[in-house]
Amino acid sequence: MGQDKKRFALYEKVYSGGNQRITRHCSVRIEGGLQYKTDSKWRPVLQLIHLHEERKDRIRFGYYNGSENFIARPLEIFEGDIPDLFDGACKAGVFHKDTIGKLTEVLQKYK
Repeated sequence: MGQDKKRFALYEKVYSGGNQRITRHCSVRIEGGLQYKTDSKWRPVLQLIHLHEERKDRIRFGYYNGSENFIARPLEIFEGDIPDLFDGACKAGVFHKDTIGKLTEVLQKYK
């Protein structure tokens, strides 16, 4: 898939005001992901969501199947695409800096 894939370093969608995606369950705060060059509108994303009832933020894995049809979990992608997906999510601000540091520590153990 390598060259067929367009690395979309950023699907930076910082929602505010009337543009914020809100459901009864949660609000999407930030989203980062990948876009492929193929005609497919399928795109994997990581989202920082705010749960209304719990009043907490969570990370949600999912994908878009079509223009705006979001499918939360399961996210199934090629292993080689995981770094690009996390890169897009980090650049968009999905993860806090302390989480990025902890993930880096974990990955360094198995390098």
